[in-house]
Amino acid sequence: MELQPERTLGPSSCARAVPKLITCIQRRRVAQGMSSSYHRVYHYRPDRQPRDLDTLVKSQMWSSSVDRLNDPFEFVALRALAASPDKQADFKRAGVTCFSRSLTNPLLWSHYAACHVGFVIGYDAAHSFFGGNQGLTSRFLLDVRYEDIVPTLEVFSVEELCMAAVLTKPTSWAYEQEVRLIKQQANQAFDVPKDTIKEIVLGAAMPQSRGETIVRAVRAAGIAARFGRMKPLEGGFGVRPEWLTVS
Repeated sequence: MELQPERTLGPSSCARAVPKLITCIQRRRVAQGMSSSYHRVYHYRPDRQPRDLDTLVKSQMWSSSVDRLNDPFEFVALRALAASPDKQADFKRAGVTCFSRSLTNPLLWSHYAACHVGFVIGYDAAHSFFGGNQGLTSRFLLDVRYEDIVPTLEVFSVEELCMAAVLTKPTSWAYEQEVRLIKQQANQAFDVPKDTIKEIVLGAAMPQSRGETIVRAVRAAGIAARFGRMKPLEGGFGVRPEWLTVS
């Protein structure tokens, strides 16, 4: 199996084909580390254990408990609910699956994809599985907001505070551009429709042989995603995806 870069239009052709406004928006997103496709959310995997590839080919995700997340201040606002221990207990049992809206931030590749050796799974955030057909108020994928003030009952009702606690992180984490899927029960795998998986992107430092193994496994599982590999920017410090053809 050989992975080859896709042929793409040259810069002059793209400039003529894409309206100036959209081009400016895409440039701004790249500068901010965002993907140019807002309907994608990305799940970073270090590829250090068999489960990283196993859950992908089985079309599954893992829902982590709060105490397994890497920020010790997760859900700290729930302390304000001392008078509602049932609410506190519910959210301590809750499971969290984390995504990012960014594919091109090298910090994310370093922190969550084993220093660019791992891979990223791009999901269709507009898919009905994620509530993408329910509108902004009813969807299941929720964007984290970044603030340096802990939510309190002085500002929120009890119900509002529960969600604010789950979805608020300090601004030092803002580079993650995190999106969360919250489930009632933690520490369990759950199935995901195969057609939610749209992209598999290999890290810039992943060995060629490992990339080919991943492509074969994904294809054998019947997942019709496109494949890419991250490449260092020429003359810069960032990374960008190079989309591949599989022969």
